[in-house]
Amino acid sequence: MGLLKAIVKVFHFNRTNWKALFLCLLAAVVFWLFNALNKTYSTNIRFPLTFAYDQQRFMPAVALPTYVTLNVSGLGWDLSRKHFGLKVPELVVPLDRPLEVRKIIGTQLAPVLEGQLGALEIKSVVTDTLFIHLDVAVTRPLAVQADLSAVRFREGFGRIGAITVEPDSIAVEGPKSIIEKLPAVLLVTPRASRVDESVRQDVEVGIPDNDFIKRSPPMVSVSFPVGRVRQVEVRVPLTIEGSRKMRGIPDSVAVRVEMEANASLRNLRETIQARATLGNSGWVTPQITGVPDWARLLRVDSVQLPRNP
Repeated sequence: MGLLKAIVKVFHFNRTNWKALFLCLLAAVVFWLFNALNKTYSTNIRFPLTFAYDQQRFMPAVALPTYVTLNVSGLGWDLSRKHFGLKVPELVVPLDRPLEVRKIIGTQLAPVLEGQLGALEIKSVVTDTLFIHLDVAVTRPLAVQADLSAVRFREGFGRIGAITVEPDSIAVEGPKSIIEKLPAVLLVTPRASRVDESVRQDVEVGIPDNDFIKRSPPMVSVSFPVGRVRQVEVRVPLTIEGSRKMRGIPDSVAVRVEMEANASLRNLRETIQARATLGNSGWVTPQITGVPDWARLLRVDSVQLPRNP
């Protein structure tokens, strides 16, 4: 009974007793922690990764790996700091022949990285394989044109003049395997709704695989005049290539055009031309040329051509 009273007395609420007890416990924890962190352990740590190569001559065609996971051993202090991202070195993998290397097996990394970890020792490479695709860096000029399919005009309004793109070409730099597949003309798509006045809009030049391509400049300015328009249907002369004097060959074709409300129909008829090639019999859609800037082709009627004897 006396022992129980003694224990109760120790833990009896007393500010001095509790403060002493807390300090003792804290000292014990600190001593244990210091003692534990001075021992050697092993653990998996994720290290940032970079590749050394001539960046003036070569560029990545796919995203390069940005980290590698290693199982390393070392003092608890060092491992703890690196586990929480403190003083983690960025490891460098040199690529002497960048066009020839497509993958690096994890076991090949240990001798390359060993000297970059300071006091830590690599026990094994957890990352199985690093996949790499570098290509020769090339620069190519590409034309830029505007596609107005996403522009919505108010009823009775439309484009009444030429589309201007400034600049009308850009330079793209990137890996050769990607740059060579790009089309000669890039389309930019300005967006606007209920348009009833002239438009000027800065539009980004979008390119697939954009992460690997540098654009100069990345933006272009697209502008075009807007005004009142009307739709008309006219017949325009039709030229048949490869034809002889044969019956049944039409000499004109009907086209539907949206044009500036005040523009002359006579000027429209004198400008537009239609052309088709005589071949197998059947219905064909002529190619239309000469549509003026203040007009937009909406529809072309098909014509039936006889068989070329």
